[in-house]
Amino acid sequence: MLYTADEVMFSAGAVVFDDTKDKVLTIVCTDRDSGKELAMFPKGRIEKDEAPTIAACREVEEEAANVK
Repeated sequence: MLYTADEVMFSAGAVVFDDTKDKVLTIVCTDRDSGKELAMFPKGRIEKDEAPTIAACREVEEEAANVK
């Protein structure tokens, strides 16, 4: 979804660090235009009446659901 300069979108995310394995969770996706793989941290839009910390936790859970 594209936004104009007059619109504001709030998002929340997190950097998830596993100190037992010295690893950081990143999500790998494919860019639609270039076809290149991109690494990013889990994040997304804050739902109406949702606290930013709750949104960040939800986004990590949703986007990392298939990580094993």
